[in-house]
Amino acid sequence: MHARNRKSLIPALAIALAIAAGCQPSPEQPVRPDDTSTASPSPTFPATALPSSVTSDTLVSSPDTPDTPLPSPSADSNLDAADQGDVEGLLDGSDVSQYLPDDLIHDGGVILFRTLSLGTATSSGATANGSTNSGPTTTTTADPAATDAPTATGAAAPPQKWVRENVQHGGRQDRLRISDDPSTHDKLVDATLRTVMRGTFAYENARGKIVRNRFTEVFSRELRLRHKKNDKWRLDAVAPIVISSQPAPARLTIDAARFYQGTSSAPFYTVNGTTDWQTPGKEPALSPGELVRLEVEAQNSQGDVFAFADLVGPNDRTRQQLYDDGTHGDRSANDGVFTGTFTVPATTGLRHFAIDVLDPADFTPTGPYRALAWGLSFQVQSP
Repeated sequence: MHARNRKSLIPALAIALAIAAGCQPSPEQPVRPDDTSTASPSPTFPATALPSSVTSDTLVSSPDTPDTPLPSPSADSNLDAADQGDVEGLLDGSDVSQYLPDDLIHDGGVILFRTLSLGTATSSGATANGSTNSGPTTTTTADPAATDAPTATGAAAPPQKWVRENVQHGGRQDRLRISDDPSTHDKLVDATLRTVMRGTFAYENARGKIVRNRFTEVFSRELRLRHKKNDKWRLDAVAPIVISSQPAPARLTIDAARFYQGTSSAPFYTVNGTTDWQTPGKEPALSPGELVRLEVEAQNSQGDVFAFADLVGPNDRTRQQLYDDGTHGDRSANDGVFTGTFTVPATTGLRHFAIDVLDPADFTPTGPYRALAWGLSFQVQSP
């Protein structure tokens, strides 16, 4: 197993020392219930590499996606210096980076509030197709006296305006497992790519106040690289993306996702777990303007759950709430299956469906923040 940090700790330590020397932003002060003034935007967090005490072996994974060790590598499967360089080059290249959209569920560095409704997403900082314009920059701070109790499952009504903002990425860490394909004798590398991300979860409560809580998440994706004799290393397969809040939200699970074309009763694509691999370039194909119905099986073992989905492309995204209320295309209320319908955008190429599951406690002043997300790859192709 080979592990490596992508970013030097030296710049991060310099930033940390500068903050310790007096640059740390002062904590936000609560706004009185009768205070109608606005406060300055929340401070951004300095970009930091992973601390030396955090390695790819100690990062916490969601309990429903445990690491499954591969068979022990054979004696002749170690990478030589040339292979090592080729593998590192592939992991750093565009063939792999397009499968690592680390902004999959994040809304950027400015306030970007989205109004959620079936089939559409508008924003005070976005155009109709979700592309970003300049968003508002003044907000109020949290009102700890506000009551933000969620409603029960079947009548779930999260705030219409919420974002993950000011997200900073730590250094990516790769964990490589080397083996041989016994049927072809090809060399294989299974790579787990992980990045720690920190930011602010912000929402507008019922009193029009903006409440902010800090969060930490881990972005993770499994890739398989293959080397055939007399050929170069290539990306051979990708597993679903998993983004998990830290500590891992044991109470939240995503069990399956099913995709339907139009009014079809049979899914054209089903994912039953994070070990369902895809072949790059052969992902499920969608056509511009096509209607896609998504069903997600998700649950919170200790209460209700809010589910959302984004269809994310290089320059736009469409986020909407998924429903388990027997309407909005949902077949049966309160059965743990959440449904939404999407119109495939005109831009062709690789896109990702982000399935985003949150604990209703995320929308309370005290939290704690718990979230679990999947990212599934698709190709949008011209008819």
